[in-house]
Amino acid sequence: MFTIRSFQSATLGRAAASRSRNRQAAVFRAIARVAFKDNPEFATKLVLGGKRKESLSGWLLQAQRFYANTLDNVDIHSALAPYGVTMEKLQAGQAEVEAVEGAGKRQKAEMSEAQIATQERDTALDALDDWMADFRELARIAVEDNPQLLEMLDIRQSS
Repeated sequence: MFTIRSFQSATLGRAAASRSRNRQAAVFRAIARVAFKDNPEFATKLVLGGKRKESLSGWLLQAQRFYANTLDNVDIHSALAPYGVTMEKLQAGQAEVEAVEGAGKRQKAEMSEAQIATQERDTALDALDDWMADFRELARIAVEDNPQLLEMLDIRQSS
């Protein structure tokens, strides 16, 4: 069920996760660039060439590929170990990437729920407006001989 609080929580969660995403991944990427400057195969596998993607979806793809390829390849994570990049740190970094992705999904779900809640509210208000229009018309007919009763109902006499 949509609530403003759940939407705000999802948005704040995504923002916090997005802020932390840049720190650790940027450090690991920089270390990997140094470690693999003479190894274009590993540099390509880890998406070290070019700029870091600025969009969240682009960054997620780069980071997921970096962590998956680093953790799946013994030679890669062994070459990073002398720089203090341990398996535990890599796994923690991968968990952060997953947290960012999960926060983004939660925010999108909350936005969808907000849109649905708005549509339901608008539909209910439209139905209420229709009912009130019918009520006003029937009230005018029912008390046409006594305009004061219409005033008591705050219904204006049609001209």
